[in-house]
Amino acid sequence: MCEYCVESESWGETLEKGATALKCEWMPDPEETLDDSMDPDDMFDPFAACERPATGTSVDSTTEDHLCEQHQLDERQESEEGFDSYPCEQSVQFVSINGEAACDYLGDLLSDSVTRCGVPATHVKLLTQRTLFCEDHFPSNGDFP
Repeated sequence: MCEYCVESESWGETLEKGATALKCEWMPDPEETLDDSMDPDDMFDPFAACERPATGTSVDSTTEDHLCEQHQLDERQESEEGFDSYPCEQSVQFVSINGEAACDYLGDLLSDSVTRCGVPATHVKLLTQRTLFCEDHFPSNGDFP
């Protein structure tokens, strides 16, 4: 475990004035809205999304991988070159760690023998995702400011 090993960290940020053209990205949870009388093809109706102006951003940051020096360099190069095409609302950060953790890098997943690197990790790969919400749909764990 390293000092960044947490399930997830979430917080909220108020949008700056002038960002009123941005829409809430809330979508209903298919498991909560689907009942026996609904057609599963109708549950992803694009009109079910909220159309109100967004007033805040929910930010979720999670530890994705612990990496040794070599695999951190490889992952950093891939994300800088665009091989890891993250959507624009996601960002990747590589942070040095002090705790004891093994490198989580897996070899080629299509090979017959997939192995984990296991060398002591020197970095952690953090994935941060931002989602826009109106006041009514802002998640309770996001601490809306």
